[in-house]
Amino acid sequence: MKAPHSDSFAQDTPQIIVTMESVDPSLDPTLAVMRRVMTSKFGIADGDLTLDRELSTLGLDSLAFIEYMFELESEFNVHFSDVPSGLATVGDLARFVHDEVAYGAKGVATK
Repeated sequence: MKAPHSDSFAQDTPQIIVTMESVDPSLDPTLAVMRRVMTSKFGIADGDLTLDRELSTLGLDSLAFIEYMFELESEFNVHFSDVPSGLATVGDLARFVHDEVAYGAKGVATK
């Protein structure tokens, strides 16, 4: 019995495309706020803020990124004491913001 040729196997195999939004729907509200702020303050279309988009390709210089983070702090009523320098994608940033907001909510709830 012959093994299927790799080209025909690839053509016959259904492709499943998984986006980060479908993997972790808990990020959706965070991402919605991030998109709204990015659109209103910097004119970047919300559809351009996919979770796999590299932050470096958004066209924000370091000052604009800091301003963006201040806007997010205001929107989420939280303080980001230290934003990790290793955040590469919108998804990385969304997970960071989501986790910080959740942590802040837990801190408020336990006081």
